[in-house]
Amino acid sequence: MLVAFTPQHAQCGKFDKYKTCETCVGAGLGWSPQKKKCGGYSTKVCPQAAKRAAAKPAATKPVASAADDAEEHVEVATPNVKSLTTTNFDKHIKAHDVVLVKFYAPWCGHCKRLAPEFEKAAASLAQSDPKISLAKVDTAAQPRLKKAHSIKAFPELVLFRNGQRKMLYEDERTSEALIAFLQEEKDVPAPPPPEPEFLKFDIANSQHLMSHKIKNQVAFFYDAQPSLRKKANKMLKDLKKISEEFAGHIIVLHIAINEPKNKQVLDRFNVKLSDIPCMRVAAIYPDGAGMRIYQPGPNSKGYADKLIVKKKNMRMFVQAHLGKETQMVTRSEKSTPQTSQYVKDLIGDDFEKFIHAPNAEQMIMFHMENCKHCKKLKPHYESTAVKLRAINTKLRPADKPEIQFSRMDGVKNEVEHEQVLAGSYPYLVYFGSDKENPIQVPHMRNEETLWDFIVQNTWIGDLDEDAIASAVEEGKEEL
Repeated sequence: MLVAFTPQHAQCGKFDKYKTCETCVGAGLGWSPQKKKCGGYSTKVCPQAAKRAAAKPAATKPVASAADDAEEHVEVATPNVKSLTTTNFDKHIKAHDVVLVKFYAPWCGHCKRLAPEFEKAAASLAQSDPKISLAKVDTAAQPRLKKAHSIKAFPELVLFRNGQRKMLYEDERTSEALIAFLQEEKDVPAPPPPEPEFLKFDIANSQHLMSHKIKNQVAFFYDAQPSLRKKANKMLKDLKKISEEFAGHIIVLHIAINEPKNKQVLDRFNVKLSDIPCMRVAAIYPDGAGMRIYQPGPNSKGYADKLIVKKKNMRMFVQAHLGKETQMVTRSEKSTPQTSQYVKDLIGDDFEKFIHAPNAEQMIMFHMENCKHCKKLKPHYESTAVKLRAINTKLRPADKPEIQFSRMDGVKNEVEHEQVLAGSYPYLVYFGSDKENPIQVPHMRNEETLWDFIVQNTWIGDLDEDAIASAVEEGKEEL
């Protein structure tokens, strides 16, 4: 039992400071970014716990960490490893046939251990093969690059070939292995240039776009009435050139608002007749289950609605989106009835305030009104919330957050959060202490699986099972 393990483990010391405990890392447990603790500590299966618990307190010593082993290795400026920033990243990537970028954190012990091997490989390749580059990004100093490349662990080695991201390097981290890998990658023939995709939008065949490998799909809305045909043809000619310029990065769709079958998509893309000509982006979820819509932001210049009439304006919009400077279109109900005293019903406009409530962590179930799976899960979700109310009230330590359950109609409401991709329902997300990196909750089918998730990922896992059972029973009597 996980709970039963806790007292013994607690005797082992404050393992949250052992960010890279070698024993746990070797066992595949690693570092838990959600708990901000050693993976063995957060899952209560540390393989060394029994040994530490059996040892006398005076004899107990911290487990050697990768950070301890690597204290002598620090990241310093070197002539062979280029330091990249938001200013020079794209230029450097495009200037070399093959680039291996090390995304690192200054505090990371494994990063420090890799540094001399990485530099050794860079020095060797600088002499033998200048078309290959080794570079590094300090994610603490460059958070935008960290976010843009979805870096979650350290160090992360990302291969770029011919200016395009290709893969993660996950092999042996020695200079010899790095050199062999990069030389082999350099000899891989360059792929043919991507074909531009310039399509007339047809709602009848739009479903295939959801499964397309290119996820950024730029939509151009324009007026095609006969009196404006010459102007429309000129804009479409420029638009086609944009599809060629950004081939492989975007699909370009042109949508004539005059065609009756296209009118139903205007609301979804937040387009009014007074906005055209204008551009939007449908950013398809990786699994193809949904999408987000992006539009020019309030401070956009040169590509605002009605101004996108020339190629330069279209290019500015595409560049702004690829640079994450466009604005997501969000939706929200004006209000929603509260149907339970244990589960809060949310609207989109309440989302940010709710997840950032002080001293609280939140589970949110995104649902769809007529979804049979949502209806099946609803009573289990409610009963788990009732159980939590009793524990929050009777057993929660003063220094622990309240655990709250809520739900939101994911069709009528849409929220702007990088890690919330509600496409299929029900969709559950747990917002712990790190609100930027919530836990994507595996598909929950009943109260038992929901409760197991709560026990494994919150402070409730540290409570005595008998105390939990007693508090829940008392809570039922008070209902």
